[in-house]
Amino acid sequence: MSRPWWQRLVAGAGGVLFVLSLLTGLGLVYHLAERHALHFDWTYRQRSSLSEASQRLLQQISGPIQVLAFAREDPALRRQIELLVNRYRRQRADIELSFVNPDLQPDLARDLGVRSDGELLVTLGQRQERVATLSEQALSNALRRAASGERRTLVFVVGHGERSARGDGNFDLGRFGEQLAQQGYRIEQWDPAEVGPPAPGSAVLVLADPRTPPLPGTVEDLVAYLDQGGNLLWLGEPPGMAALSPLGESLGVAILPGVVLDRSASVAGFDDPQFAIARRLADHAITRDLQGLAVLPTSAGLDAESIGGWQAQPLLATVERLSWTETGPADGASSYDAATLERPGPIALGVALERPLAEGQQRAAVTGDADFLANAYLGLGANLELGLNLVSWLSGDDDLIAINPMPAPDTRLPLSERALSGIGLLFLLAVPLALLAAGMAIWWWRRR
Repeated sequence: MSRPWWQRLVAGAGGVLFVLSLLTGLGLVYHLAERHALHFDWTYRQRSSLSEASQRLLQQISGPIQVLAFAREDPALRRQIELLVNRYRRQRADIELSFVNPDLQPDLARDLGVRSDGELLVTLGQRQERVATLSEQALSNALRRAASGERRTLVFVVGHGERSARGDGNFDLGRFGEQLAQQGYRIEQWDPAEVGPPAPGSAVLVLADPRTPPLPGTVEDLVAYLDQGGNLLWLGEPPGMAALSPLGESLGVAILPGVVLDRSASVAGFDDPQFAIARRLADHAITRDLQGLAVLPTSAGLDAESIGGWQAQPLLATVERLSWTETGPADGASSYDAATLERPGPIALGVALERPLAEGQQRAAVTGDADFLANAYLGLGANLELGLNLVSWLSGDDDLIAINPMPAPDTRLPLSERALSGIGLLFLLAVPLALLAAGMAIWWWRRR
């Protein structure tokens, strides 16, 4: 017996109301999702989210930010750019991202000085900054420069056979100089024979392994630069650091005789014990978040004491029982000799120094090796990261040290041939046979 017409009408109206309510609810959820997006980052150490340093930087910047990406029609590259910029857009809604194909608009790319595919142009007000490396550190550094209108300067001492920040030789620092330029640093040179030293506070002075001993007047200029409050990065080498002992004395840094030998180098894959494996010695901004170990080939050992208002803090050192300073021939047959001036490990390889001034802090850093930043060794371990951290700290950009990328640990699962064979047999043979047996058992039970 069929229901009355009015009951059918009520039932139909109820169905229509349910469908309308469902669609309305979905629309409200979509609207809220568009206006209030939720983002959860469960990656190791929140690698897909902005660091706290970048978040603080965005809070300090006022005005809309425009990011113009010069990228060809490459989905992978454009997706990489979107993922990077979206980290910032989740913190601020006034960041606009747009793409330009440099093949279709070559005049625009040429006028703006774009040199590579994937380069970004960041605009904040009337200031523009380019980003050549797709990383949080590079983009945050560009935002900081655009907001402050300030570009940090590194002045390299030249004229004594120093390593060139623009050279392409194995022992030059050209690759490191390129990384510094991409981070927004301006690189200049100072020849003591031509002009006086740079004004303290205007730049960081870099002394990179002079091969010929500087004249006494040059050493006096360097000491006077420190006395007046200048920041210094001294990249030394065992043979040449002794000629600069007055500079070391003004800092309270003594250079140990000989060269550091490290037997633990063989564990890291180096046959030569002169490759010192530098382990973090102090909880310092430079070394706190290093992702790995630095490798310093042919390094001098350092001793530091706090004098003249300087607070000295050793940063890196070798292991205790496997290293020493060798004053004799440095080869595989060398061993520690307590009857000489040799020093057993741990040996300090890098020192950070800081002292208060009337305005701000004065900083200096000394390493017993310059090779770790050379073109031939920059890619070893955490060498590049250590170099960038040294420069950032000396320039006063402490926050930018914390923006280095965080690699995920254990991204690979090494398996033996036996384990791979076992997994293959499990899923290709054992599991299908088990399912077949279960099906046969169920069939037999139902027949009974």
